[in-house]
Amino acid sequence: MTLSDHTVTRLTTTHTAEDTTGTNVEIITDQLQLEPFLNGAAFRTQIFTHLAGPATSEHMIDRDGIDRANNLTNHVYPENGVSSCVMDMAPGVKIDQHRTESIDHIAILSGSVLMKYPENGQEKTVEIKAGDVLVQRGTTHGWEAGPQGVRFFTVMVHAKPVVVKETGTELTEFW
Repeated sequence: MTLSDHTVTRLTTTHTAEDTTGTNVEIITDQLQLEPFLNGAAFRTQIFTHLAGPATSEHMIDRDGIDRANNLTNHVYPENGVSSCVMDMAPGVKIDQHRTESIDHIAILSGSVLMKYPENGQEKTVEIKAGDVLVQRGTTHGWEAGPQGVRFFTVMVHAKPVVVKETGTELTEFW
């Protein structure tokens, strides 16, 4: 991956219309273009979206069905659903601290990123590198792409807000 190549190949399995025994699988292959955001400093594309949970695996799906579901989401995650995306960030690009009502499973595909998070009133960072996986559980965080930039794959599962056990206070999302 180079940061000038903002594409990804998506392969999606489905059963054929004639398949009644689960023995006739088809693979739908698409070349997806990542779309710019953050004034062109980052790029992203939706990979697949389940609009509500628990997710179902319909007998058959086609490109139109995949695109319809992806277009109904807010490019983060649908309420009570699951969404996945690939994102590229150019070297040094920052995303301010925020918190979402989701549990995010993030796999770094290439490059590296600093995850920024608060600890006892101080901003801390941890470097996440290619091959690492992060589970982000509704906590406050921000991002800063490393010196080669970063490409990551994220699966976002909508979640209820974090509730502080001692006080019952909800930690709602913010951007």
